[in-house]
Amino acid sequence: MKLYDAKTSFAAGELSPVLHARIDLAQYHVGARTIRNFIVLPQGALINRPGTTVLDPERSYGAVRLVPFVFSEEDSCVLAFGDGFVDRYTFTGFRERIPDSPYKSSHLARLRWLQSADVLYLFHPDVPIHMLRREMENGHRVWRFAKVELDRGPFEDVNTDETKKLSFTERADFKYDLYANFPLFLTYDLLEALIKVEVKIKGWSDTFEVKPAGVAAFGEPVTVKNVFGAFSYRTTGKWTGTVKVERCLPEGWVGKDEADWEWEEFKEYFSDGDAEENFSFSGTVEEYATHFRFAYAGPKRRVVIAFDYEGGLIERVFRVKEIISQQRAIVEDVEKKGGYIPETDAWSIGAFGPHYGYPSLGIFHQERLVLAATRHSPQTLWMSQPASWHDFSTSIPTKDSDSITVTLASKEINEIRGLASRGDLLIFTAGAEWSAKAGAKTDVFTPSSIVITPSGYRGSHRLAPLDVGDATLFVQRQGTTVRSMGYSLEIDGYSSSDISILAAHIFEGNPVVEWAYQQTPWSIVWCVLADGTVGTLTLQREHQVTAWTRQVFGLQGHKVGGVCCIPGDVQDDVYLAVRRGDGLQVERLNRRLDTGTSGATFKDAGAYTVHSVLECLDWEQSANGTLQGRHKQVPALTLRLFRTVTLRGGIVTENGAELDVLQFPNADSPGPADRLYTGDVRLVAPGGVGRTCRVRLENDEPYPVTILGIFPEVVVSAEEN
Repeated sequence: MKLYDAKTSFAAGELSPVLHARIDLAQYHVGARTIRNFIVLPQGALINRPGTTVLDPERSYGAVRLVPFVFSEEDSCVLAFGDGFVDRYTFTGFRERIPDSPYKSSHLARLRWLQSADVLYLFHPDVPIHMLRREMENGHRVWRFAKVELDRGPFEDVNTDETKKLSFTERADFKYDLYANFPLFLTYDLLEALIKVEVKIKGWSDTFEVKPAGVAAFGEPVTVKNVFGAFSYRTTGKWTGTVKVERCLPEGWVGKDEADWEWEEFKEYFSDGDAEENFSFSGTVEEYATHFRFAYAGPKRRVVIAFDYEGGLIERVFRVKEIISQQRAIVEDVEKKGGYIPETDAWSIGAFGPHYGYPSLGIFHQERLVLAATRHSPQTLWMSQPASWHDFSTSIPTKDSDSITVTLASKEINEIRGLASRGDLLIFTAGAEWSAKAGAKTDVFTPSSIVITPSGYRGSHRLAPLDVGDATLFVQRQGTTVRSMGYSLEIDGYSSSDISILAAHIFEGNPVVEWAYQQTPWSIVWCVLADGTVGTLTLQREHQVTAWTRQVFGLQGHKVGGVCCIPGDVQDDVYLAVRRGDGLQVERLNRRLDTGTSGATFKDAGAYTVHSVLECLDWEQSANGTLQGRHKQVPALTLRLFRTVTLRGGIVTENGAELDVLQFPNADSPGPADRLYTGDVRLVAPGGVGRTCRVRLENDEPYPVTILGIFPEVVVSAEEN
């Protein structure tokens, strides 16, 4: 019995061995047993992977992290973070070294980043947040690191132990001596950390008399001290003459005896006494503290003043500049308000610092900078004020524009490991996935409207999630499963699905350690695996293409250690950190579509030919049922190719495989460009008889191969032996 089969798509990619008997699956018929150094196109065809170019053969690294810097499609580069430095690469090669990086080799694995225009925010749990800025200086672009100073929070909870108090003595230049009545600086490592203090001032109301020294002479003034916040005053009754009001601002009295206070004229009121004519004033003192004094000149015995003080809350934020002892430090007023600070037990320590650690990651969402996961608070999110990314302050009473602090409520302490900004804020932790949205009455986050709900309990790896089309990809906690998360109308929420299950064998004992998304021209996710190989995923959900393949870059022992992708002028370009010997080198994946038939295009590092292998699954099905276990033979097959120069093919049986070189009609043409062949090639008697019977194609020449379809003629034995 002779059967004619057809394989016209590889849209399911390489399938796990546990699926090799699943002829009932649709993916069986568009999948393969082995796909190495081929790429599945979104249309379903196979092309052999191009090779790589070493961007600077003289430059190698012990450890390196590749970070994309994308200002625009026309202005992008790759930043190679090394041990205390950054090297910048463009499409053509190495450009410059940026010194003074605060990140050492030991930091690179946990390094995360977030870009805004010419600024790259950098995060690590053990290093203060830094920016790498690109600036113009004397007509040239320069790159500089700078520490991000978050002078307005965020802060940990306010101290609740009334016995633990702080007091302050003012120095020059807005510095203070801070004294604690307990070993504060033994308990916490607070150098360069923030400390916020709050002092509540009680309100009061009172009346007092001011008396003249004569009709034209002011009498002894009456002083109202330490006014902070909202206040008002008014004259009362009938009076004639002049009332003078003076004030003394903090810079006029701090550190001085009362006799030396510096007063300035504030208000002056006059009455002729013909009618009851009184004056009033309402205001707010925002700098602690201001003194006022009242004086009267006139014919009456007195003027009665009514003064109302609503009280207020003094807030000061200090940065610890020097630790003197366990209970004393020199601090600086970061907002440079100055003034006297009373002793207080209402204080809090900045959420970020040497003691608590620093945010591990960040993202922009609804115009807020969202930070997450310090060592001390691994489940906490801090959101800045809108459009003011360095401002994490709050108000009393709370305003919608205040910063937001929220801690995920779960049974276990699960570190936040990833964030993604979709319509909602997606949060990936070690134990679950969450979505944060605004409440029903508003579309934006406010301190009172944010609602966080679980969306799954798979758990996430520390790799940053990838946005691919309308979905967000994340690697599950153990690193061996890739999941796709998106919004579901059915459940009115987010759910995830395993998109690596059909190729689970690629990840067995071989977790993903780095990844990047190349949107054009092929929509491919490049996953660096622990063994130094690369898994590639062609993902086009709208066309039912979810195809995993495997890539090997060079010889045994050559290992890929990192990957990133940046947009280029005609396509997105993939950059790899590859170890070929003692050090890592930065290499760029060659552009296959516009390089013709140059042999260098299909060599890794310009020296190692890319050996591509395709082995199909067994031909196991006919119109009359299964062919599993039956003796079969493929006496001939037809290959449909596109712009292909060389290829070997044959049939694999129980006895192995013999591959023959395909003979193309233009094989005798003088050059590779002339030998590009598009059309059908018939291969006669490629294999023997056996219960296993599958096609194998290989190419180990540095020339292009594109496989559109395979059409075997399968002969099934009538008798079994």
